[in-house]
Amino acid sequence: MTTSNSRRTARRRLPVMALILCLPILTGGCGTNVPALLESESRLQWQAEETLATAELQGRGWEEPYTHAEAAKAERCEPLYDGVMQRVDAAYSDDGLSFGDHFWADLQLVGALVLPIRSVEDCAAAHRELEAEHGSLQARLTEQALRDSQ
Repeated sequence: MTTSNSRRTARRRLPVMALILCLPILTGGCGTNVPALLESESRLQWQAEETLATAELQGRGWEEPYTHAEAAKAERCEPLYDGVMQRVDAAYSDDGLSFGDHFWADLQLVGALVLPIRSVEDCAAAHRELEAEHGSLQARLTEQALRDSQ
């Protein structure tokens, strides 16, 4: 009897397991790729340094919209940064994480990739706004440089 019950239970679990395994395929692209977002932020910070320095030398206050957008992004991304730092700290701590802790952390990362999580999506939106401000600042500086060269 127990073999029959375990087979029935296994058959009931099979569709659920299949759905869980197929969920990323069905909802792919719905969430934000957190590693790609962090890489893009790093690249933008590197590029913005020179742009901001040039804008500050102009002395016209053109850098202010960028710095406001940067402050807003820092505030909106704080939960994401805290989560990343907790994960890094846990990975390099002397305590060592249990298998369950690693599994839970990996599951959370997959969830962020697959499902739109408000704090991650807010951070991504703030990053896009910051990129737009950077582009606008670069365009202003380029226009001014062209005017100055004539």
